[in-house]
Amino acid sequence: MYENKRKQVRRLKTTSFGRFTNFPSIIHGTAKISHKTSKPRLQLVIVEALRDINGCKTSQILSVASRSGRYPGEITFEVGVADDLYFYYLDNETYTKLVMTLKSKKFFQVLDVLIVVLYHYFKNGKRIPLNFDHNIIRFTFKKGELDLYVFHVRGIRRMPLDDLLNLMIGRIKGKMTKNRLKTFKIEYLRTY
Repeated sequence: MYENKRKQVRRLKTTSFGRFTNFPSIIHGTAKISHKTSKPRLQLVIVEALRDINGCKTSQILSVASRSGRYPGEITFEVGVADDLYFYYLDNETYTKLVMTLKSKKFFQVLDVLIVVLYHYFKNGKRIPLNFDHNIIRFTFKKGELDLYVFHVRGIRRMPLDDLLNLMIGRIKGKMTKNRLKTFKIEYLRTY
């Protein structure tokens, strides 16, 4: 009897990979995309795009609340993949788990990811952190349709949510072009 319960728990845990149980009902942004790519190929492209975004750094001029003027700085992205109530950093192990899940023909109906946007500015040769933005993005997959939902968890939204969605969509589109797949059409993109 104990072993059966143990197997049930293990089975439930594997089905929660990629899904955040407490995804909020309030949404701060949404995008709808129509496409002609198979669900497995599209999901693999999204996983590759997330891997590329993870750790990506870009230079940007930033304003600092406690100081006048603007300072040179950088934005860095960190990506986590949901598993029930937690998010796991998208390192090689998590990436391999995602790819192996897709290769074993277990496709996601929903894929939830945490995108942390880190901001640092430079002053007198020092790299000084600012408040970070935490966003959860949910990808939902239907035949010929991909929906993205964004929830802003915390931070001051230094990066507008429409810029974040456009970054994600642009990376996915770039990967599709690189892999010679048919790209898609953005039906709408809205932030609130």
